[in-house]
Amino acid sequence: MKRFSLGILVVLFAGVAAGIASPISLDKLMTVNVPFAFSVGKDSLPAGQYEVLAMFNTNLIWIKSPNGAQVSVAGTIPSRERKLSNGAALVFTRYGDDYFLSQVLVPGQDAKVLHKSAREIEQERLAKAGNAGGVVVAGNR
Repeated sequence: MKRFSLGILVVLFAGVAAGIASPISLDKLMTVNVPFAFSVGKDSLPAGQYEVLAMFNTNLIWIKSPNGAQVSVAGTIPSRERKLSNGAALVFTRYGDDYFLSQVLVPGQDAKVLHKSAREIEQERLAKAGNAGGVVVAGNR
């Protein structure tokens, strides 16, 4: 049963990534214009406009360009440490010229914290004082 469920999940992900209608329900969390190239997990995405989507009742998010040419799926961990009362935003961690998506903030919801990739962990280890920082990009709901 576990193998069968995993197979269905892979097919559903492929359908969403390809822009094909699928039976899963994705909620649009925000549209955001990111002015710099950034990483989501192992994926590198160029600067541009993106839709941020979430599958109902899961900890998965999709970052997708409007035409579907750029898509990244990432697992998140809910965190009550940071909540917004209005507006929506993506939070990035910056190491030098590299930006990594670290949180998705949506009003009335727990923050969605992304898992750090091996590349981000390495950048964090190499970061020197003053070479790392945070960047918040506001989105529209």
